[in-house]
Amino acid sequence: MSLTSTQTKATRPLQSKRVGLNVLDYSSRHLSGVHGTLGPLPSFSSDSSPATTNPGAKQVIADICKRRTFSKLLLSHNPLGPEGHELLFTFLATKGSRFKIAELHLNDTGMGMRGLAALSSYIDGNQSLKELSIQGNVLASEPECVVTSFIDALGTCSSLAKLHLSTNPDLGDAFFKLFFARIRSPSLTELHLALVGLSPECAPEICSFLSSPERSKSLKTLSLSANSIGLAGTEQILEAIEKKNWWLEGVQFFGNNLGPGWKGLEPRAQKVFFRNERLRRSTEADALRLLHHARPLLLQPSSSSVSVSKTRPNKKPLLPAELIFHVLSFLSSYLTEDQLIRVHHYASDPQTLPRVVPLSLPQSHDCVPDPTALLNIPDGSSSSSSNAKGELWPTISSSPKRGCGDCENYLVCHREKERQKFLQRVHCIGFELS
Repeated sequence: MSLTSTQTKATRPLQSKRVGLNVLDYSSRHLSGVHGTLGPLPSFSSDSSPATTNPGAKQVIADICKRRTFSKLLLSHNPLGPEGHELLFTFLATKGSRFKIAELHLNDTGMGMRGLAALSSYIDGNQSLKELSIQGNVLASEPECVVTSFIDALGTCSSLAKLHLSTNPDLGDAFFKLFFARIRSPSLTELHLALVGLSPECAPEICSFLSSPERSKSLKTLSLSANSIGLAGTEQILEAIEKKNWWLEGVQFFGNNLGPGWKGLEPRAQKVFFRNERLRRSTEADALRLLHHARPLLLQPSSSSVSVSKTRPNKKPLLPAELIFHVLSFLSSYLTEDQLIRVHHYASDPQTLPRVVPLSLPQSHDCVPDPTALLNIPDGSSSSSSNAKGELWPTISSSPKRGCGDCENYLVCHREKERQKFLQRVHCIGFELS
């Protein structure tokens, strides 16, 4: 990049680009004024008070105060510095706590370890954050107290599903030996660790983490690209997945000095990930099939239901509950005993029934339509093959179309989202050994 373009980029003012009602986007900087007048981008000094030397962070806070609600905060590629992060997260943890932020992007913001400490205080006990990205920041493995507080705070984020720590090469083995030993995130599905300075010395800690269902049961995707794990470390990790991991469905090993030996490992990797994916799909199908048949057998009308109690008395089941459980277990060969019990409890609880909305009221399902469906582009399939598109749970409904209405023209269906909530609640999002 030329010096001229660098100077132009560095002098753009920090302005937000709002995309929709739920997004506050500062990742793109724009010229201000009708004639393109340039203003200086806020600079930060480590020996000054953050309350007076961080106009960028103060501007973000001022814009947040003007919003009634938002769920995504994008601040990537803005030099907030450690003081800016401290000021911002202090506000979000106190006066800004009413905003339930689901996605937080802080890539290349000059966070530093002071900023990481402030971030740890903010996410500690956070119940709304689903995605956190802090790639390309000045992060290291010391001080250790900051590292451990950050890792422990991640374990208290009950909704965190995606974590991006890539492009932080100074973290190294010292950071991730602590990370893999202490991480306890219950809902983490994606972990991105590309270019973070991993070496073969960290392979045993990675294997221990992936072999523990209590710590990594929800993890589906792991990125380890652009590190120096080597062929021996990669083979050690793959062997641990083959023998003790039944839930991980993809690991990226690109750029790890594997050499020609990777050609022998690649078929093994494809085989084990295909195995885990099929086991997960079978587990989900069994849980949904079991719920479909367990509802009428186990669900009893609640005592508060006046209309039901007047029309018919509460009848006791014809068979003991233990025998009903035993019979229902034949419908789910992939579920463990603990999973069976959780599905039975869910099926027998009237509080888990969907809310009944009168037909006279408008039906809002929050479905996301497919814009390409408006173009009427033929896909080459006839109407008789409408059910040949990967129907995963055909036992839930006799209709060939899954979800609400014409789900073939929807990208996201609300019924599909409800199924995923059920599977997460009964912990049937992956295969478990008995």
